[in-house]
Amino acid sequence: TTLLLFQNAALLEVLNVALGFVRSNLGLTFVQVMSRVVVVCGVLWATPTAPLSYGLPLLLIAWSITEVIRYSFYALNLIGTVPYFLIWCRYTFFYALYPIGVSGELLCLFAAQSFISQSKQWTIEFPNCLNFTFSYHYFLLGIMATYPFLFPKLYLYMIDQRKKIIVNPK
Repeated sequence: TTLLLFQNAALLEVLNVALGFVRSNLGLTFVQVMSRVVVVCGVLWATPTAPLSYGLPLLLIAWSITEVIRYSFYALNLIGTVPYFLIWCRYTFFYALYPIGVSGELLCLFAAQSFISQSKQWTIEFPNCLNFTFSYHYFLLGIMATYPFLFPKLYLYMIDQRKKIIVNPK
């Protein structure tokens, strides 16, 4: 439940960017936060198979280290005293943590597939009063299919941020 609470609270990051409190790319922030919310709420919390995956410890390690660094950075930035070591950690650790976290997410999504496919969880089939069909199984497969396209974009964005902050600071 702690993971559920904190990852859903991260939706506030999207709101902060949208309202201009934090300078960041709204689209990339939305994608990053929503991928975690889907994995936590729609996969780990919703299926018995995903929490047993090797992906869970991977994403927990990557997310935990990332969040401790990120929120420490935000808190110290509010009072105007961020030590260089924390800045360096924030813009360097992602080199390893991002691929580890994404691998964990994908392993959990994959581990949920058999259960969701067999149970038809959150699937709407014909006939129904709305004359509408929705396959949660295919929805998650679609999300998995976006990772090879979105991960490089997010990763390269962080590399660019690192160049701006650490390599070529103003």
